[in-house]
Amino acid sequence: MALPDALVRERGVGRGEAAAITRAMVEERLDDFEPAAGRLADSNPHAGDVRSRIDRVRTFLYGAVAWQYESRRYRATLPVQRAPGELAEDPVESAAVRLERRLALAVAPDGALPDRCAGRVLETTLLLALLRAHRTHPEEQRELTCWLGERRAGADPLDALLIDAVLRPQVLPADAADAAAPFADHLVSSTGGRGRLKRSMLHAVLHVLGGLGLNAEDIPPAAFAGALSTFTLANLLAVRIVYAQATDHPHAVSSSERFQLADVLEDGSGRLLWEASAATHLLALNALQSCRPGHPVVGRAVTGLLLARDSGGGMPFLDSQDVWLSAVGGLAFLSRPALRPYAVRMGTFVASWQAPDGGWPFASGIRQTDVDTAARCMEFLHALDPHRYRAHLTRGAAYLAAKAGPEGGLPTWREGDDPDLDMTAGAVLALAPHAAYVRHVTAATRFILDTQRPDGTWDRSWTLSESSVILRAVDALDAASHTSDFNPTRAAAAVARAVARLTATQKPDGSWGRTPDHASDTLSTAQAIPVLARYGPPHVTAAATAHLISRQDDTGRFPAPPDQTGPRPLPFDYPVVADLHALATLTRIQQPRPARSESGAGGTPPPKEQAHAYRFVTAKELE
Repeated sequence: MALPDALVRERGVGRGEAAAITRAMVEERLDDFEPAAGRLADSNPHAGDVRSRIDRVRTFLYGAVAWQYESRRYRATLPVQRAPGELAEDPVESAAVRLERRLALAVAPDGALPDRCAGRVLETTLLLALLRAHRTHPEEQRELTCWLGERRAGADPLDALLIDAVLRPQVLPADAADAAAPFADHLVSSTGGRGRLKRSMLHAVLHVLGGLGLNAEDIPPAAFAGALSTFTLANLLAVRIVYAQATDHPHAVSSSERFQLADVLEDGSGRLLWEASAATHLLALNALQSCRPGHPVVGRAVTGLLLARDSGGGMPFLDSQDVWLSAVGGLAFLSRPALRPYAVRMGTFVASWQAPDGGWPFASGIRQTDVDTAARCMEFLHALDPHRYRAHLTRGAAYLAAKAGPEGGLPTWREGDDPDLDMTAGAVLALAPHAAYVRHVTAATRFILDTQRPDGTWDRSWTLSESSVILRAVDALDAASHTSDFNPTRAAAAVARAVARLTATQKPDGSWGRTPDHASDTLSTAQAIPVLARYGPPHVTAAATAHLISRQDDTGRFPAPPDQTGPRPLPFDYPVVADLHALATLTRIQQPRPARSESGAGGTPPPKEQAHAYRFVTAKELE
């Protein structure tokens, strides 16, 4: 009889909970093994022979655990059942305990927090187009065609256009470019300086899928590779090649650019997907196939692409986001005593992927670092053990400081790119504990305050949710409150506007959507609650908390639609993200509420004449 089955019988618990208990027992044995092995080797006169035997035991032990994880033997896939009186009566704590038991099973033996990204229409259509052009894998082509056909009826306008382009190219209207104009305009408005390239990418995709006619004068100009992220470089090369081939202007692109694209794709660090991104990889492969049919890079890539499909057969946007997820998850785990032991292993994993430039990539094994992942990794490692990780934090701080622009804002990828609120707020949270970077924190805080809209919101870029950006900004203002040049009056007004916006846009059931015009969703609600729990009316927080708890399903999860975007503003889905935010929110709800009459944003005592700034105000009063 398997151990979970024995626990079900002996302890009277459900199978999901028995799996969680089993996993915890395995983790305890792993934690006991290393110290015991070290003592045995150090005390034995034949230490070399003993260490060799220990290494063999270690290989078997960790191999067995890895197999259990990969086979999902101890995953909570069944409803989490509770023994009478076992969980706390407090509904918030009860929900948190059920969720933490689920999340404990999501941590891999090496400390990573992996998750599978759901398949998406854009990448699935590009994979089907590539297989057709390559004239291989007819069975997989059939599966992809069925996957797309099943999603056509409920598709949004952009997905419907992409599906029609690849499944029925003969009926692609001559004005397909006009039909795509609303999406192209949205791409331009939502991605700053990369807007023109994003519009060209969309038209290039429609050409690859359905033969959309392109204009030679729209070929985007070449750019200096050193000033671009790896993703932008590959996308730019691909788009230029697609346009040149489609418009019978092959010489508009140099031979060196064609060779450069092939070389870029060759340098994939052995990953299934180049830089973990199916969107970039597939567009580049289709471009290479169009100018150099049968190139060996294309043939070698196809097998990996097919292996990277999700369980339903669709192609995801990313095949991994494990470094970013481990940092976000690790920070949430630190506040839960039952999960904190996992955070130690997660910290080791996160620290191991710091890049030579001092930043971190969002996924293990890719080259491109980014500000968001670096900030989250630093925030986690500082909270976990600032002394142990002081060297990592020092290098990370220098990385972030180098990205700051003259106005204090930070971009996502490269210094000199358009600054982003999310990146800037993350940098404040990461740099605030470092006294040497107070000037950078002050400038970044000023950027946050200067870019808030009158309605209390900030620009969204890598997220679809207003409450996500508001939470990040308010957390940053809290973290910066100890700095010498912090302006408590402006910060208090900014927080008040944000609180007013959230309160005014709360739905009757206590929830929030991505924006006031969108339907309720769990993730947006989970990200709004921490702000209101600190600075909003108690009755608003109570209603929101009740709604959030009601959305937990029988397995402990908090299902939600995707919130992250990429390429911006297209959403992609890692389901564990909603669970991590829900766990952090449930924990923060239980923390003491700061007294408004005694402290300002982040706990800085304001002058007596400023105390009114922390009174709940309406958006009308702030106009």
